[in-house]
Amino acid sequence: MIKILSIIIFIFLEILFIKTIHRLFDNRKSISLLIKIIAYLSVAYSFSFMIFHAVNGFKMLNSNSYLIFRGVAYVLQFSKIIFLFSYSIEFMINLLRRKKKKISVEKNQEDNQKINRKNFIQSAAMGFYILNSGILLGGIARGPYRFRVISKELQYNNLPAGFEGFKIAQISDLHCGSFTNKESFQKGLELLKSTNPDIILFTGDLVNHKINEAYRFYDELKKLGENFEVFVSRGNHDFGDYYFKVDEPEKKLQEQKLFVEFYENINWKLLKNESIQYKGKYQASIMIAGCDNWSSRKEFMQYGNLEKTLENVQKEDFTVLMSHDPSHWRAQVLKNNKVPELMLSGHTHGMQIGVEWQNIKFSPIQYLYPEWAGLYQNSDNQKLYVNRGFGFISYPGRIGIDPEITLLTLKS
Repeated sequence: MIKILSIIIFIFLEILFIKTIHRLFDNRKSISLLIKIIAYLSVAYSFSFMIFHAVNGFKMLNSNSYLIFRGVAYVLQFSKIIFLFSYSIEFMINLLRRKKKKISVEKNQEDNQKINRKNFIQSAAMGFYILNSGILLGGIARGPYRFRVISKELQYNNLPAGFEGFKIAQISDLHCGSFTNKESFQKGLELLKSTNPDIILFTGDLVNHKINEAYRFYDELKKLGENFEVFVSRGNHDFGDYYFKVDEPEKKLQEQKLFVEFYENINWKLLKNESIQYKGKYQASIMIAGCDNWSSRKEFMQYGNLEKTLENVQKEDFTVLMSHDPSHWRAQVLKNNKVPELMLSGHTHGMQIGVEWQNIKFSPIQYLYPEWAGLYQNSDNQKLYVNRGFGFISYPGRIGIDPEITLLTLKS
């Protein structure tokens, strides 16, 4: 039923888009042909994607070319919605200004104003469409590969002496299935290696759907495990939920076993609702804990068990917790009697679209997640860091929110 409704809405929007283009530009011969060619090509592309998607049973495919195909289709569809919304302003203005004028001079002046206003809104609507499409397509071309290192110093009064200056590199949301070439992926890993961390913590979402996506980068990930100690917690994409149906629990369980096997083979240590004692210099130690995905949002499964994760942790221990979804921090972690000094998360990707410039920090995702990117702390100096993600998903690009490698240095 939902699929049929989606198709009906899709067709309605496409027809409305074409009819609106004709209504706006039929009387402007100088640009009418060019605009119509752009519009019809856009509609043809969108219909080809919808037909392809329907033929494949509306399944999300793992193909890299499919991801780009889908991403561009989403961009064009979103831009059409922006265009139609812009044009609707003219319609609403006309409703508000429908008043008859008694004097013909006033009527002529009003007609001229309407023509000028209509021409302006025509140009503005099409301008929004082209600008929005250009920005989103530009985000696909360059955004996903502009990796950057964000460094922070974190101060604690109870930091064990042997961990002064201890460097933690955090990565999150690799989404191996989204990368169209190895070179881009390797570029990010080389930047990670260049930070020369003492330890690497990966906070989940290795793939989009299935573990076979990660085998394209097996050698690169294994080299990372050979040169650094890497610990892992699992995210919402690491359980097979986005590929297997609810009534296929055995297949999901088998997929999860393949995840465990993969991490063992590349020498990454997976922590499944558990913690380990990590020793540094002078026999000092900290606790590193990994909690399976747990979210306060109903659309995500709750595999995590915080009590089990922290059962070997003592109150006096300095603890770093990996938990993929940042909503876990407020909902459970801060309420636990063994609150970790530092929790590391990812998941949000900063929505892959936003603005971060000087003191300005905005993304639409902040209305769903109060803690969505960067460093947060409460009055007791308990900290949360939300990584913006290494990879990408759904929209195959980034605008204003670059892929991130986090380097956290512990200080007393």
